[in-house]
Amino acid sequence: MSATGGVLALDLASVIGFAYGLPTDERPLCGAWRLPNASISEGGYFAAAENEFCDALTVHRPRLVVFEAPLFVGQHLSTQAMNLLVGLKAIIQCNAWRHDVECRPVASSTARAKVLGTARFPKGEAKAHVTAWVESRGITVATHDAADAVVLWFHAVGFRAAGREAA
Repeated sequence: MSATGGVLALDLASVIGFAYGLPTDERPLCGAWRLPNASISEGGYFAAAENEFCDALTVHRPRLVVFEAPLFVGQHLSTQAMNLLVGLKAIIQCNAWRHDVECRPVASSTARAKVLGTARFPKGEAKAHVTAWVESRGITVATHDAADAVVLWFHAVGFRAAGREAA
């Protein structure tokens, strides 16, 4: 059981990265939820995501959930990816509401800009830069999804790169 009242951050994808901790923590707990293949069963994917999220709400009892805001139409590689992100957003918002937990989306570009000092990376290199930044803080991550969740968490608890104002 973890300390209650912290921030749970989620990076939404086929593998959901998570980070949890109190705002006063030096670094969050983090990991990834590996879900069933959505192309085989969207229902199984969504059920597994909901189970993991509800378990996290029960175990951690956060005061705030932040999640990666789904991208706009045209920014996804496929219609299926967009549908999965919209479905995940609905699951998160519905269950956060049921547990009376504040919940809000955060654009990954906003979190990266505030925490890392930039959101501009050469095409295809953002995940490597994010992972390297997270690991430079002494946080071991198994996936880039977990690294993205850690950056969302740092953003939510008010960490800012040098020269960046708190939001």
